[in-house]
Amino acid sequence: MASNFWVRRLFGYGLLLPSLIAVECWNAAAATPPTPDDQILVPSRSTAFSAAVDEIVNTQILSLNIPSVTVAVMKDGVIVHQGAYGLERVAPDAVTTVSTPYLLDSLTKQFTAAAIMILVQQGKLKLDQPIKTYVPYAPKTWDKVTLRHLLTHTSGLPHDPKWGYPSIEQQASNPDDVLKHHVFNQPLKSDPGEKYAYSNTGYAALGAIVEKVSRQTYPVFLEDNIFKPLGMKNTVIHWENASLRKAARGYLYDSGKKQWSPDYEEDQPLAAGGLQSTVVDLAKWDAALRTNQILTAASKKEMWTSFVLSDKTPSGYGFGWAVSKLSNKQNVIWHSGGGWGFDTAFFRFLDAGLTVVVLTNLQFETDGPDHAVQMAQSIATAYDPALNMDSGSAAGFTMQSEKPGNTTSLKPTENKSSVAAIFENLDKKQNTQQPQTAAAN
Repeated sequence: MASNFWVRRLFGYGLLLPSLIAVECWNAAAATPPTPDDQILVPSRSTAFSAAVDEIVNTQILSLNIPSVTVAVMKDGVIVHQGAYGLERVAPDAVTTVSTPYLLDSLTKQFTAAAIMILVQQGKLKLDQPIKTYVPYAPKTWDKVTLRHLLTHTSGLPHDPKWGYPSIEQQASNPDDVLKHHVFNQPLKSDPGEKYAYSNTGYAALGAIVEKVSRQTYPVFLEDNIFKPLGMKNTVIHWENASLRKAARGYLYDSGKKQWSPDYEEDQPLAAGGLQSTVVDLAKWDAALRTNQILTAASKKEMWTSFVLSDKTPSGYGFGWAVSKLSNKQNVIWHSGGGWGFDTAFFRFLDAGLTVVVLTNLQFETDGPDHAVQMAQSIATAYDPALNMDSGSAAGFTMQSEKPGNTTSLKPTENKSSVAAIFENLDKKQNTQQPQTAAAN
């Protein structure tokens, strides 16, 4: 059995009894010893909310066999909870921390959209100019395709190129190859602006356009204009080999064999899903989005407004963000990411000032639940029941992942009574247990 110290670090105080078997099979005692910087691993027990988050995450870890989860919750730009649970890598085991980078998958798209808007702010791009303005060799079928169409998944491009993508390194160094051999040779399935059809191909094109117009590689542009100014030191391109020792590993779970297997990254679309980051860095990004430091108010308004299709119906997607409204009329922007052994979610409840970020290293099954989205929704509801993703207009929106066949549907989460039950259970535990404090290194 793992020591009480490691048990507490993995699962939180007062939440241990249902978790003993899982702790044993993870062999947490064999993990790398913690450092002083990892003290945030034990979330504060000072609030019922932090305890509720632990309960929500622990339940999902046990029921779905998720190797690890990291969470950050921000209220009006202030972190109210951050925690790390489980193992960033198994065999040999390594305990995750809030500073562990995870592949973001499609959360990358918000940064690509931000890069486009930075170039718009600099006067180097215009959203409604034809792509041919910036890439003269674009085919005639692209005469009416604009940056706005690519950003909103309404260009008519397919989900992914028929022949996949070149390596991450090639995408970062040769934008013309990406455009000529992986984008422009794909048929448009509908007229620009006619239909919403989620497309990694379109965001691959946007990344190439960022490189051609800025005359910098995509990674360097993001580093110079977003990551370095915000101190996001652990947000980088998820290089296929170099980052394996420095980041969480992505896994699939075989329920028959009852074991995890690494999901090796191949042919990732760089500007659609190639970034890795931490919940700490994403909290910095969330704080910046509450100011005009990187993006102007006008740019954010463009990004967070749903595109209106040619038949006058809203698509439910802006620039790199899904745009929804709860039944109580509160506005929420969000995105999920899934593929290559990871599942991620980023929810910003604009009127409430609440942000929830969840990063995991288990890819959800094609016909299974999107566990990152479910956790984010449940955590938001635990903070404020008014943020429940009920049967209002926010429900039913579908977002496809990086890997074809996987989809995320925004569905109702726990109702008020189920969240109330979490707090009721916590009250019972607190009445029967003596308070405990975090063990010091």
